Amino acid sequence: MKTRIDAIVRSAAVAVLLLLTILTALPAQAADADALMKRANNIMATGDLDAAVKVYLEVPKPGPEGDQGQFVASRMQAARLEFAVKDYDAALTIIEELLSVYPDNIEAKQFRDSVKESMMPQWKRLMNDTVKFVPHLLKGSLMTLLLVVFTMVISPIGGLFIALGRIGTFKPVSKLCWFIIWLFRGTPLLLQLFFIYYGLPALGITLKPIPAALIGLGLNYSAYLARSSEAASCPSTGGRWKPPRPWA
Repeated sequence: MKTRIDAIVRSAAVAVLLLLTILTALPAQAADADALMKRANNIMATGDLDAAVKVYLEVPKPGPEGDQGQFVASRMQAARLEFAVKDYDAALTIIEELLSVYPDNIEAKQFRDSVKESMMPQWKRLMNDTVKFVPHLLKGSLMTLLLVVFTMVISPIGGLFIALGRIGTFKPVSKLCWFIIWLFRGTPLLLQLFFIYYGLPALGITLKPIPAALIGLGLNYSAYLARSSEAASCPSTGGRWKPPRPWA
């Protein structure tokens, strides 16, 4: 019985000593990691990138209790330095080491994708960009074509009615048409589109992007065509044609 008690006591003593050893080692490891990070940062500030990378890689892997982020920070910084000097293989190796410890680290995964993309041949990157962006470019081209066709159809009609109102004898309508011509010919088209889409909501009128673009383009080009139609419709004496005074 006494032998069994002595064995239990010895086992407990060994466990306590082991626990104390682990607890005292963890702060020392964290202190070492902090010191290595500080040393590597100082070396990097001097411009010696190779030496800085070596010191960053000396930061130990985290123990069972983890660390305060020194391991991730050291490996990411080392990988960035290797990437900056275009040593893509070394950068990828460092990132893979980081992901072997923290496989769910989003920043490391994104950086790994960037490194792999940089390692691709130029023609392959061009093909990938083409496949990625061509559908969006085609969609934008179709939208541009729609706006052009609509403007070509509606602008002559709108310009004709504005010109008829301008040369008419009913003064309120004539002045209103003059104001439309003056406003849309005297201000930039981009400013008009911005006001229609962003300014009208302040007045309680909210338009979707396509209707706002159609209205802005239609009014702008209608004003230009109205001015041309007005000038062509005003005869002068002697059988000659001349445009009217701009603000008559």
